[in-house]
Amino acid sequence: MPVCGLSDGLLAQNACFPCSPLVLTRSLSKPQITMAFKTLGRWLAWLRGARHRKLLHKALSLHTQHRDDEQDADFLALISHQMAPWRQPGWRTGRPARDLLRHLNTSSASVFVFEVDGTQVDVWPKRAAAGHAPADAAKVRMFHKRVNQYRTLLHEVCNRYQHRDAYHLVMDMEDIPAECPDWPIFGFQKQKAAANLLLPDVDFFHQGWYQTDTDPTPYLEKSVTACFVGSSTGAQLDVKTIAAHNTPRLRLASQFLDDPRVLFRIAQAAQCDSEEARRLLLAQPYFSEPVSWGEQLRHRFLLSIDGNGATCSRVVKSLRSHAVLVKFQSDHELFYFPLMHNGVHYLQVQGPQDVHDILDKESAQPGHYRSVAQAGQAFADKTLCAAAVLQYTHLMLQQYAVLLRESGSFGMDCP
Repeated sequence: MPVCGLSDGLLAQNACFPCSPLVLTRSLSKPQITMAFKTLGRWLAWLRGARHRKLLHKALSLHTQHRDDEQDADFLALISHQMAPWRQPGWRTGRPARDLLRHLNTSSASVFVFEVDGTQVDVWPKRAAAGHAPADAAKVRMFHKRVNQYRTLLHEVCNRYQHRDAYHLVMDMEDIPAECPDWPIFGFQKQKAAANLLLPDVDFFHQGWYQTDTDPTPYLEKSVTACFVGSSTGAQLDVKTIAAHNTPRLRLASQFLDDPRVLFRIAQAAQCDSEEARRLLLAQPYFSEPVSWGEQLRHRFLLSIDGNGATCSRVVKSLRSHAVLVKFQSDHELFYFPLMHNGVHYLQVQGPQDVHDILDKESAQPGHYRSVAQAGQAFADKTLCAAAVLQYTHLMLQQYAVLLRESGSFGMDCP
């Protein structure tokens, strides 16, 4: 349909839209102006998402997956559990709902409203507001990068599955999403007890859907040792916190420091609140140069310990390897965590002694945990491939539309 005298095809050829908006909007109605800028936004989003779209299409082409009714049932059970808190009456509808979404969009730098209309996905513009909390410029850039990635994902899913519903979706781009008692806020991870809804985590984008990940070392050729190398995330670090090793990662790094069977190192200084704190962290005996993933794969057991949240890519990369994922107990949840079973796909531990017990058992009976490594690998191949992740996202959006329809908040007008 022509927009402002330009067809979609012509807009495609002139994606930079050189005409002045003042010229284009002169003598046009408000709906025409809205549609003109919406079309421009879609083309700019298409250009920004080109790399991620290419990687996704390549990942999909490398993994042929047929319809799996059992997996769909598992995904639907996950989604139903996430949506359970929202099946109660009391949702806002009509104008109060629109006002709430405007407030969520303007009161936080990390919260964005996606407007889905069939196969089209738009993002509400951010407008300055007095109540908008100040945010670090680097974090704002990160939020907008994530918005573009999720817009690309939602657009690909809506087109791949030919969605027809129209609705609004609110997502927080922070590592841990905010909660709102009157509207579900999506995130890519959440605390277990939180009422957020979950989309796939950002590292699927950052890691190119893990399509190049390989592990050249068979299980029995790996050393009977455990390994973690990562950043110091988990809390803001001042001098006192660092000196007392008072975060989970720093505490474990100090406890495993002289352990010949456990390589636990901090290799990136993050969240230090001063240069003095940063220098103190760099001076700690557990601080080291980065260790490549290939070198970490020489260990038979790969440790995962939360930072600001769950270790998104480390969990997937460990599951895809020939090693065993050893996961410290976590209060954070990614969308697929409830499908993983302790002792089957990974090993859960509480502290250093549990890690020592695992190493002792494997040393006494080489290959004792090989079945866990194999089951973890099979889980990743089936559940964490691009096709399965898109299927989960499709089912989530489908059920979310149903939820909104039942609540009476379906198909609201644009702001």
